[in-house]
Amino acid sequence: MTDDDNRPTVVRASAYACTALDALQAASEFDDIKGQDVYAALGELKSGVGDRLPTSLRNLVRALGYSLDAYDVREDDGSDPALAIAKAADHLGEAATMLELVWDHLEQAQTALRGQSAHARPDRSA
Repeated sequence: MTDDDNRPTVVRASAYACTALDALQAASEFDDIKGQDVYAALGELKSGVGDRLPTSLRNLVRALGYSLDAYDVREDDGSDPALAIAKAADHLGEAATMLELVWDHLEQAQTALRGQSAHARPDRSA
């Protein structure tokens, strides 16, 4: 993404998050990752996925409510836009709650790895 990207900030930020997840997926495809590095990665993911993402989803719910109040919102099919926003808000709220459960699992995984360290084996060249 370039500086001349005219998309709204919320859209650009979401795209950056996807780019970061792409990088994580690519970096985690290989086997030579030490347990202590997984531990550190889980700490980062807890704050991102388990904390910031649920908060961001709840912020989007608030933004939808603001949009309905501040703009003349219409649906293509003529239906009530408040119904669509209510449905989206319900799903976003549920997604935020599920991500908080993900945080719990990330915490448990990180706790399981707390004391781990990895060192090169003498019988293998690094």
